[in-house]
Amino acid sequence: MLIDSEPYIRELVVHQILKARSIQENGFRLFQLPTVKFDAMSYNDLIDWLENITYPPILKSIPDEDIRLFDVQKAYGLYYICYVTHTSG
Repeated sequence: MLIDSEPYIRELVVHQILKARSIQENGFRLFQLPTVKFDAMSYNDLIDWLENITYPPILKSIPDEDIRLFDVQKAYGLYYICYVTHTSG
């Protein structure tokens, strides 16, 4: 959703990520499986964005300023995160 072609979806996601980051966490973050709305008309409506939302852990190393760039730019190719995987041999 952060690199969606629709600006309003990117704006929504940036707002939700920054909001989730601003909430002080104590200890471990408990994963809670969100309720899926199977009658949703769009993928961004599959979950309730006002219910216990946390930011994706993969974005932890990206500063807030860079997250805000996704809102103002068409984000394709904006940010690449390199992680070592053990799938090549």
